[in-house]
Amino acid sequence: MFIYGSKNVSIESVISENRYGDNVQISGAGAVHSDGKRIDRMRCRKAGRKNFVFEAANGIHINNAFLGNTEGNSSGWDGGACLDVEPFSKGTSIFYNLI
Repeated sequence: MFIYGSKNVSIESVISENRYGDNVQISGAGAVHSDGKRIDRMRCRKAGRKNFVFEAANGIHINNAFLGNTEGNSSGWDGGACLDVEPFSKGTSIFYNLI
């Protein structure tokens, strides 16, 4: 599941399992950041890379999350972690996110 760009999106529930890449990714790009996303319940298990990634994202609120990736990490990938948080730009922005 990939959520990009649009503002003030609310999702009640996300279940994502057995993905080769990332299970859930919320991202912006260039000078545009992803803003105001809310997911009430999220369950991610067994991802080839990361269970949950947010990059260039502000105002992300995840109410209840289960991230389990002990079985993850597809061959040929460096990763397999549960959570990946990346900045908007190197040291110039401050973002607020809540999980």
